[in-house]
Amino acid sequence: LNKLINVDKVPLILGPLSSGTSLAAAPVSEKNKIVQISTLAGTPSLTNAGDFIFRIYPSSKVGAKYAVTKAIEIVEPKRVALLIPMNTVGKASADIYKEECEKKHIIISASETYHDGDNDFRTQLEKIKQAKADLILCSAYWGDGGNILKQMTEMNMQIPVFGEDGWNGPLSTIIKSDIIKKLYFADLYFSPNSDNQLMNKFIANYEGKYNKKATTYAATGYDAVYLAKQAIEQSSYDGIEIKKYLYNVNYTGATGHIVFDKNGDNVGVTFAIYQLDSLDNSIIISK
Repeated sequence: LNKLINVDKVPLILGPLSSGTSLAAAPVSEKNKIVQISTLAGTPSLTNAGDFIFRIYPSSKVGAKYAVTKAIEIVEPKRVALLIPMNTVGKASADIYKEECEKKHIIISASETYHDGDNDFRTQLEKIKQAKADLILCSAYWGDGGNILKQMTEMNMQIPVFGEDGWNGPLSTIIKSDIIKKLYFADLYFSPNSDNQLMNKFIANYEGKYNKKATTYAATGYDAVYLAKQAIEQSSYDGIEIKKYLYNVNYTGATGHIVFDKNGDNVGVTFAIYQLDSLDNSIIISK
């Protein structure tokens, strides 16, 4: 990053990709008045990271609120269990889950935590099972999530699980069971049959070239590149001017609409709820 700023004299950087590296880079970008556009950083902490810090994928808080709202609407639970990773995204999601359940007067009958990379979730799942929950809210990443679903199968737990985009991964490498159909997750609306022709074209071109399913992760990178190009062309090769342009942009790309709020968070995109109809093949069930 220092080389890009001090040697290459760039006014804008694309990335870093993840939450941790985006947060680490943000103070350096901010100090040097360099625009930073992160593509997949969902951590809520990035919201207040600086005036020059933007992201294409929204804060995880947005996905969490959408997930729990739809979970309550679809499942109509009386009793809910929380299964939460002990990280910044998990903690933020848990707060939102609790808030929305309290609004609807839904009982939280169990609240369990785990650490990233844990392999054994049986103790937490047994407590959830004994609590007679109708729904599990779990903001897991797919690696941990696959093990959670696998152990739910072993324990004969047929409870629907709702979470966010972290579940969107190759779960078939971990689990081969119908329990997969109990999983629902919130992610950006992304369909080859959308009303957005740019989205449809991106999906068709990506799948035609790489012979694999297009993902929102690929689309956020694509949008970041062409949004940066447009910002430079329509403002100037200067971080301050690019920043001003981005705060007023209304851009339509492969992920949908991109509109930044005063914190550089993208508030223009649409979410959907996905369900797996077979291993790693997700279908949109609600928008």
